[in-house]
Amino acid sequence: MNAMNDKTDQMQIQRRNMIESQLRPNKVNDKNILAAFADVEKEKFLPSAFQNIAYCDMVLELDDNRVVMEAQIIGRLLQALAIQKGDTALIIGDGVGYVSALIAKLANMVFVLEQQHASAKRCNENLINNDVINIALIEGDLCAGAPEHGPFDIIFINGAINMVPDALISQLS
Repeated sequence: MNAMNDKTDQMQIQRRNMIESQLRPNKVNDKNILAAFADVEKEKFLPSAFQNIAYCDMVLELDDNRVVMEAQIIGRLLQALAIQKGDTALIIGDGVGYVSALIAKLANMVFVLEQQHASAKRCNENLINNDVINIALIEGDLCAGAPEHGPFDIIFINGAINMVPDALISQLS
């Protein structure tokens, strides 16, 4: 039992250090975003091979051509979105559920769209195991969005794209 408490304490310290050394110096200063980063235990969303380095300042490359971006990038993007408590969000491609869990702390309702079944399953399990309740996971074409659940106040594309599809733009409120 002591070893588990020690590990939890270490992760809390690493999470606090991430906020102080990666987010704040990079102009992420919104108190709600910082609180979300403090509350969401990133290590619990990652494969076991990444859990000990969950809070390092680096991109984590997953097996399925997916990545978990650095905290400072996620934080700056979230801050730019200016998410309000009553917002409905659509997350495009969050294979592990970490970004979705952060946004769920900030918004009213979050829809997560995943195209790959294995990613959708992993994401859904992570969200359930971490008691994130204001989220619905949808499997489908990432470029098509989820028009049946929109319009959305924000759409967060979790990754790089050359051009935002018109189908997504039309789903913004």
